Amino acid sequence: MEAVEGGSGGGTNRLRPSKLGRRLSRRLSLISRMPNLLAGGSSRDPSNLPSTSSRLEITVIAPDKTQRILNADNGDSVMDVVRLMLDEYSVQQPRLTLAGSRAEVDPGACASLLDGEILIVDEGLRKLRPQGDENSLYRATEHFLLDELDYIVSLRSIGELYANPIRRLGYLESDEYQEIFDAITGLVHVCQTLTQQLELVLDDWEVESSRIGQLFPDNFWSQYDDYQDVYRKARQLLREKTKDDDFVELCKLRRGAAKHSLQSLLDLPGKEKKSREDAGYKEEAEKDTVKGEERENYVKEGE
Repeated sequence: MEAVEGGSGGGTNRLRPSKLGRRLSRRLSLISRMPNLLAGGSSRDPSNLPSTSSRLEITVIAPDKTQRILNADNGDSVMDVVRLMLDEYSVQQPRLTLAGSRAEVDPGACASLLDGEILIVDEGLRKLRPQGDENSLYRATEHFLLDELDYIVSLRSIGELYANPIRRLGYLESDEYQEIFDAITGLVHVCQTLTQQLELVLDDWEVESSRIGQLFPDNFWSQYDDYQDVYRKARQLLREKTKDDDFVELCKLRRGAAKHSLQSLLDLPGKEKKSREDAGYKEEAEKDTVKGEERENYVKEGE
């Protein structure tokens, strides 16, 4: 954060000319890079967005992959905009995402936050395999796989929404950036390995006595332990960055109508780790009678 000359209270704080120039340049950079998000204040509350009598046009990709232009009135939520489309396509459980980052969209967010974005509307209710109708373990494994795939998409969205703009605008030092976001990349990698193993098991269901915890990669839990160390540093760094108004504004602008803030995305791995531990997956892995070598051979045979 730039040094400030002068005292507090009723006096005027003055930035040194060189510091002021850099701050103005950075603000102009924000404006030039994200004009579509600068229509309102820093709040997601529609009451804090500028009122307008004109209707906003929102670009939407429908469930059949056709592109539509939907109109939004001032004060409409995202759900208000897509409600008729959901009825038209008989969508039971809508999944709303941003085309660029694939970030999940908050249905209750103000529709004006989608200005300049492309909204994707999909059916979030997945078709389940018939094998699970008579096998509860198969069904539980299938649900876990689908949840894991959604979780990976959420983790990946941190790059386009936050990491890349933060890097381009120089808000983090190179080592700070790598430490935080490389840890997320590592988690994505082990989660992808897990989903590949789950898919192989579901495609060739011969190990009905197996448990989900036995399928976790050997380095899965250690990767999460490593992330926890990075997470503590990341939270401290973010607390320091909240003193920088430009950084705070950037994060709010980048979020737009997305469901997750930068903080909540960084919180996700810890919550997922706890939920898996509560489900007994870690205990299953520790008591796994299937040796790592046998598990690797099984995966290779299925490839």
